[in-house]
Amino acid sequence: MKKASLVLQDKFMLNNNIFNKNYYLNRDQTSDRYIELKNQFLKFGYDLSTYDINNFENAEIIIYIDLPRDFKPNNSKKEILFLGENEMISKHQYKIAHNNSFSKVFTWNNEIVDNEKFFKYNFSYYLDFENFHRKDRNKFSVMINSNKYINHVNEIYSERIKLIDWFEKNETKNFDLFGEGWNKYLFKFYPFTFFNRFDSVRILLNKIFKNNFKVYKGKVSDKRSTLSNYKFAFCFENSGSYSGYITEKIFDAFFSGSIPIYYGAPDIENYIPNNCYIDYREFKSIQELMKKLKSMNSSQIIDYQNNIKSFIKSRKFDQFELKHSTTKIIQTILFDKI
Repeated sequence: MKKASLVLQDKFMLNNNIFNKNYYLNRDQTSDRYIELKNQFLKFGYDLSTYDINNFENAEIIIYIDLPRDFKPNNSKKEILFLGENEMISKHQYKIAHNNSFSKVFTWNNEIVDNEKFFKYNFSYYLDFENFHRKDRNKFSVMINSNKYINHVNEIYSERIKLIDWFEKNETKNFDLFGEGWNKYLFKFYPFTFFNRFDSVRILLNKIFKNNFKVYKGKVSDKRSTLSNYKFAFCFENSGSYSGYITEKIFDAFFSGSIPIYYGAPDIENYIPNNCYIDYREFKSIQELMKKLKSMNSSQIIDYQNNIKSFIKSRKFDQFELKHSTTKIIQTILFDKI
């Protein structure tokens, strides 16, 4: 059996924990893409395991999921890189990707795709309608995001805060907030951001400054199950400036049967029909958006859900379907097929 090595930055996912769907840190289908990759490699005689099991010396192929800043290339091996984050979050990775001799680089970024070294890939998912047809969808709107901030011209973390603040002041009954860190004070500027790693300090400061959100409902153990309680789901990326950068947020809403209110990739319509979501940028104010949402009757909501289901079952969704997209990745890595 030939060996391939998977290099992850999260050390808790080593010892092949990343391939264990039942591992306690593998929440919200995050392990699916790695399990599918491992299964498809196996069909071609490769054992894909984390790098602590299949070390670099014995592996023919080394696959990196994002890169540390101190990355050192191993030019004697076939090295593959997946660029999952955008340049706002991890600019160093793009510099390393261009300047080092990776055999293949898979990225969401159409602007650097050349089908020679850089290849297009999208975040992908198994079809999942478990929560789609929920009948008692009696809550209005929700957002599931971690409390984060970055000082960058392309960030839209601050747009999340504007939205939350508006609901805090105007419509607390029509909006619920879930996610990590909203009950903890957030330092936004260097060097004080160092203290963000200390939860006890952040919780204490949050109490002192009385920065608690009335709409905050805590963490979630299952995103899609939680989303299925709501008619509308606010799906904000970390940036609204990167074409082709479409993460799991809108798809979690799709599979939950909630109508996404999307703010992110400016070319979203090139990937997903615009009758499947509500574009946040089309509204001059949150008040105008809320007027639109409140005016929608059950028939209009069902129309959106039918459009979503039609899209998910169409060939256009293939680029986001996990087995299909993983097959293309394997063919590109092993056989140079696109």
